[in-house]
Amino acid sequence: MVGIALRQATEGLLETANIIALTILGFASFLTADPWLIGAGCAIDVCYLFWASRSKSYAIRVGARRARNPQGVENLDRCLLFVSVAGIVVILFFGFGKHLLSHRWPHLTHASGWEAGAIGWTALFFFYYAVKFVEGGKNFAMALVFVVTFFICAPLLYLAWTSIGRGIPGTHITYVFLIGLCFFFLDLLLSTPKNLNAKERALSRASFRWADVPMVVAFTLLGLYLWIHPDAENKDVFVSGVISCQLVISNVVFVVMEFGLLRPMEAQGAQSALLEPSRLTAKAPEIFQARFETSKGVFVIEVNRAWSPHGADRFFNLVSSGYYDEVRFFRVIAGLAQFGIHGNPNVNQAWQAFVIEDDPVLQSNTRGMVSFVMRGPGRTTQVFINYSDENARFDHIGFSPFGRVIVGMDVLDNLHSAYGEGPPNGTGPDQNRIQLEGNAYLISEFSKLDYIKSARVVATSEAVREWRDSNQQQSPA
Repeated sequence: MVGIALRQATEGLLETANIIALTILGFASFLTADPWLIGAGCAIDVCYLFWASRSKSYAIRVGARRARNPQGVENLDRCLLFVSVAGIVVILFFGFGKHLLSHRWPHLTHASGWEAGAIGWTALFFFYYAVKFVEGGKNFAMALVFVVTFFICAPLLYLAWTSIGRGIPGTHITYVFLIGLCFFFLDLLLSTPKNLNAKERALSRASFRWADVPMVVAFTLLGLYLWIHPDAENKDVFVSGVISCQLVISNVVFVVMEFGLLRPMEAQGAQSALLEPSRLTAKAPEIFQARFETSKGVFVIEVNRAWSPHGADRFFNLVSSGYYDEVRFFRVIAGLAQFGIHGNPNVNQAWQAFVIEDDPVLQSNTRGMVSFVMRGPGRTTQVFINYSDENARFDHIGFSPFGRVIVGMDVLDNLHSAYGEGPPNGTGPDQNRIQLEGNAYLISEFSKLDYIKSARVVATSEAVREWRDSNQQQSPA
């Protein structure tokens, strides 16, 4: 009973409406230096959470919502909601509220007040980027870069804040320009293949293009204008006006894109295609290669359509559409490594009934050979890679190999295998739960699973040459 009550109270605390209310009260209390405001809000919230922990109607509502959306709300989305609401409070306070309410910054003029709000909101977005890097994975190089950038950007935000309206517009513009460069650099870094989340990569590329680049260009032009026109009147008012407008516009564009209201076209196209399997029926080349970048390294599969025509066509369409991006190796046991359940439950549901015919077995399931998993008659998206020649016993069952690993078998040998077989024969990942909950379930309960960062169709020479070059660079002289 205590565990159920605690879980319901946690659900209540993380409710969207509750996050919005607490954010508004907390920031309004801080900005107006009024502790009674947040105190009253917390008292009301405690009563609400007590009710949520004991209410049967609330438990039913939460259960229904979880059934509709098994993945739940991502931590990044909650953080973005917090930053967005807090930013609106900060902007409205410094733009309007400081003339009506008590506050800590009486020296700010109307123009500099708007800029102070814009810089405050920008600082909140830096907190969001920190959460992005934490959620993105355990990439040491990226973490180190972020820490270095943090120790550069944090002092710049402080210097930009303290120099608002101080009669030194040139220095102030330099600080804000350097802040823009920090975000420019962070989005550039997050848009590279080293970032673990395909959706975040696409969003960071769009943010880089539509928010960061305009911000850096605008502040560059502002600095050049003041350099060319040193006699401009009311420099501080002019500078604050331009900076506040540009920062607010960039931040709004960023929020709109991150919430998906202005989703990058590449992300839209990929997602819509995966939700409509009937569109992915292209005939595969007679021979092609697919390059897989994983959390353990790179491997390449060469597919021969003559071996298994239906299997080759399906695999070609899945790889070409980005289906396998972010997909986990959920079953790594003695003899084989299996993958192919998508991280999005909606995509899994779309592909459940879209089966392909079985092909005759023309090759043997020996080490390095790749076959589709069979679920009765027909195959969908799951694939397994054979570790052992002993798997030739699968041939008479009907598993038809369509390709073979030509590069990186050692990478596959080192995939995380400690979780073992799933239910009912083991305690590893449950395939039914993966279908229903996606990567949210695997990341939460089987976080050490290796996964595919990206899978793409490539030419033989390109795939093999890249692999050889990377291994030569890594090997000691």
